[in-house]
Amino acid sequence: NEYKSYLSPMATRGRGKLIQKLLEDEMSQPQLPPLGRGAIIRSIEQRETRERPVLLPSQVTTEEEESNRNLPVEGELPTRQTYGESGRDIDIQTNFIRVVFNREEVYQYHVAFMPGCDSKLERFSYLERALPSNMTWKFTGTILYTTSQVEEDVFECRCPSGRTMQIRLVLVQMMKIKECTELLNIIFRAMLSKLKRNREGIYDPQKIIQLPKQKLELWPGYVTSINYMDGGFMLQTSVSHKVIRTDSVLEYMTEVYRACQDNFREFKEKALKELKGCVVLTRYNNRTYRIDDIVWDMNPLSDFRDRRDEIFTYQEYYKRHYNITLTDLKQPLIVHRVRPKVGQFRREQRLIFLIPELCCLTGLTQAVSDHMMVAKNIELHTRLTPRQRLSALNDFIANVKKSTEASRILDDWNIEIGSSSLRVTARELETGYLTVGRGEKVKIKDGDFADVIDSKQPIRVVHLRNWILVYTLRDGARAKNFATMMKYRAERIGMRVSPATTLGIAEETTEAFIATMKRAYNNDVQLIVTIVPTERDDRYNAIKQFCYCDQGVPSQVIKSRTLDPDHSQKLKSVVNRILLQITAKVGGELWSLSIPLRNSMLIGIDTYRDVGSKYAFYILTLSYIIV
Repeated sequence: NEYKSYLSPMATRGRGKLIQKLLEDEMSQPQLPPLGRGAIIRSIEQRETRERPVLLPSQVTTEEEESNRNLPVEGELPTRQTYGESGRDIDIQTNFIRVVFNREEVYQYHVAFMPGCDSKLERFSYLERALPSNMTWKFTGTILYTTSQVEEDVFECRCPSGRTMQIRLVLVQMMKIKECTELLNIIFRAMLSKLKRNREGIYDPQKIIQLPKQKLELWPGYVTSINYMDGGFMLQTSVSHKVIRTDSVLEYMTEVYRACQDNFREFKEKALKELKGCVVLTRYNNRTYRIDDIVWDMNPLSDFRDRRDEIFTYQEYYKRHYNITLTDLKQPLIVHRVRPKVGQFRREQRLIFLIPELCCLTGLTQAVSDHMMVAKNIELHTRLTPRQRLSALNDFIANVKKSTEASRILDDWNIEIGSSSLRVTARELETGYLTVGRGEKVKIKDGDFADVIDSKQPIRVVHLRNWILVYTLRDGARAKNFATMMKYRAERIGMRVSPATTLGIAEETTEAFIATMKRAYNNDVQLIVTIVPTERDDRYNAIKQFCYCDQGVPSQVIKSRTLDPDHSQKLKSVVNRILLQITAKVGGELWSLSIPLRNSMLIGIDTYRDVGSKYAFYILTLSYIIV
């Protein structure tokens, strides 16, 4: 009876309904085992699942038909208002394409194989031989979708090894239109495969943009996804570009070897560090792979068994299948580990060995990204105007309708796509105001207020009384200019900056920076500024680790070249931006917005992926200033 005291008569939905039903049915029994709420829910759900029959159209009761009348019809907007009233109405063109699914029902089956089969390709092959040739279906590996009901639920077919494979189909449900998002994504992936689809999107190798000076290629293409929204299914299509480097992995490894001055041990460590996690493209089949390791004791003369159990060397294989002659027969092989998909079990890890000579790196190196002229040259082709994006979207629709194979896949499922992108009525909101120091309000233009921040005082500043400046001896002049400029620029925004504790170091190693900061740090230090000669991730991470994690003190890392004394006007702007960053880090308040919400905290969440790791970041508003 301890559960009854927590139940309300209003508990008629969700978990409360499940618990209440179980209590009504079983609480009267004298020997009820003491169950937790989770166990109670699982018990009743399992029992209802066993008792619930699968209903076909002819078996739906009048009561169920009546309840189904309340479901929204595809294409109708919901009755509740999902938009506001402020601002003025404008017509805009979106990157959504309407998708009409002209089908009343779709059958979903669970597929079991006896004996078990781990390979998805083999399961697909067995199912293809078992099902009728005139049936329209899609298979995920365990779930089968069909347009019509399968008459038989057990099939048998002969395996290449001679054994008999039994395939059992269990009808799970008849899916409503709104529940077919996963199926539509599967169908559209199959359709896009007919348009030279790459694993990450649709990229057309015939429209490559060559950048020979930078040794780069830009592959224009699209990234798509389909979801059910207000008004039905929508295909979201975005213009995308893949950056391909024309130099091979072997050429890159050769450059690393020369930089290591023929030190083979150092070369192996650096090559693996630089290449692990990188994505490469194989030109002979236009597929991408992630580098997980380098096998130094294998080369193109190593042999392997193919799917037909024939033995080849890698040199023979590429000559026979692709007519490619390898030039370096001593190059090591790179490894890609095939990762099982979510929910997929694989007994043995599958490895794919690739030839560095035949692999091109994708993406940009840090050195290329930092080169201003290279970045501008890439932006000329990748930053498209709205009209250019709309034109590319219309080209995509035309390509789909022009492709016979793609159209056949859509026709088999009675799917139609719009002939143009969707037009909607949007609202243009009033321009906001920014509040800066002394209560001054500044109107924001085009969403950019960087110039306003540079020229106005912050709302509140924190005076720097005790701070440390660490630099290498060769950057001594730049450090002195920076400290002087800091004090001068700080006075303009009402901030007092006391002279820093300056520490010059002879060595440029990470250990020297950390040791110097450890010696100078005390609990009264408000900020540590480090001027580093070059950009190195290990040094930057070590400095941030010491400051934020070990000591809990704000840190500002500055690259030496940004403090070039030959450009005094530019230096003023750079120091001013750094000063504003420091103000925010030590607890100052730069600006504020007039937000209608009261007594609320605004929280922002972002994610970041690094090689083998995922991170989540949070930022939030505070009602007080940390001094």
